[in-house]
Amino acid sequence: MIKKGVVLTNAIVQAELDEALFNEGLDYLAQFELGAIEFYTNEELAPRYGKAVMDRGFEPVFIAALDQKRNSDCRICSEDENQRIRSVEIARRAVAKAISTGAKRAIIHGGTYPQDAVNEVRCMHAVEKSLQELSAFAGSDIKLLLEPCDRSVELFHLFGPSMQVYSLMKRLSLANLGLTMDSAHITELFEDPYDSFRLCKPYCDHIHIANCTMDPTSDQFGDKHPLFGVEKSSFTSEEGRLIYEDACQLYEDDTLYISLEMIGRDVPPMEYLASLIANAGWFFTTLN
Repeated sequence: MIKKGVVLTNAIVQAELDEALFNEGLDYLAQFELGAIEFYTNEELAPRYGKAVMDRGFEPVFIAALDQKRNSDCRICSEDENQRIRSVEIARRAVAKAISTGAKRAIIHGGTYPQDAVNEVRCMHAVEKSLQELSAFAGSDIKLLLEPCDRSVELFHLFGPSMQVYSLMKRLSLANLGLTMDSAHITELFEDPYDSFRLCKPYCDHIHIANCTMDPTSDQFGDKHPLFGVEKSSFTSEEGRLIYEDACQLYEDDTLYISLEMIGRDVPPMEYLASLIANAGWFFTTLN
């Protein structure tokens, strides 16, 4: 079963803290056959946002990783044990916020790559310990989805190459820990989305279909998630469609959440959401 979704607070960045705009975006998306809405907001708004999503028949997916990303001290892979402990506590609070929304899935990340590559192995051991602790905290309330990111383009994360991520998941074998694989992040790792999806399929039930620009002369360079077909970007809309259809075929006998992730910038919010839908029309089916 394929459950399609949109990362709403990326498409409408202002909706992260603007409840009326968030609801307007939800109402606009309610005309389409979608199963899930991904979002991020603060602790106060989180329960209301989750209820608004569920009231419209969508499943909430919470981006807990943003609480990690926005705290410069948060590295659950830190080789410094005191920092690792502090970071796990930050991540725990983010997961608790996700649970307050009613979400059954929360995206997390493993932290940034060490400044000195000699510490990579120590960081690997640290993140395994952290993920085990976060898994124990989450219990049966929510599934944690580790999202690999780039190593050398913009985000500089420990995870990371698909084979490394696959090996980590196999070692940990935690029932409530899965993967979110992102076509843009995979490209930024100089890997192929088709190959990565197949390798990580045993642990992945959530995919982001996203675009990126690898040309450093472009103002969209890095992890900016532009619309498909933007000049110098990696994927046309047709190529995005092919990635989507390949994922659907790969998971035809399993449940897969697939979300479009594009980031609206310098465009009126609802206008950008409409342009996103037009840009990837193959993803959206209007309800009868």
